[in-house]
Amino acid sequence: MNQLKTKKLKQAILITLNYSQDGECSIRGIKIISKPSLKVNSDKNGLMKYVKRFSCAIVSTSQGIMSSKEAIERNLGGEVLCEVF
Repeated sequence: MNQLKTKKLKQAILITLNYSQDGECSIRGIKIISKPSLKVNSDKNGLMKYVKRFSCAIVSTSQGIMSSKEAIERNLGGEVLCEVF
């Protein structure tokens, strides 16, 4: 008998924290935007509000998970997962 072996793949997001010379973290907070009960989708123009402020949104697009700035550069929209400020 042949047994089919499968591997469970785990996905992770690597976040590198920057610290100021005073030792303070550059990230002040993270706000969850999309929830299981309410999915928030946005096009390229809707993502612009996250780039104009001193924040960045994490977006799930058809080409993978990326920052709002990268999604705008690639002319993509998608589900806004969270905002990092």
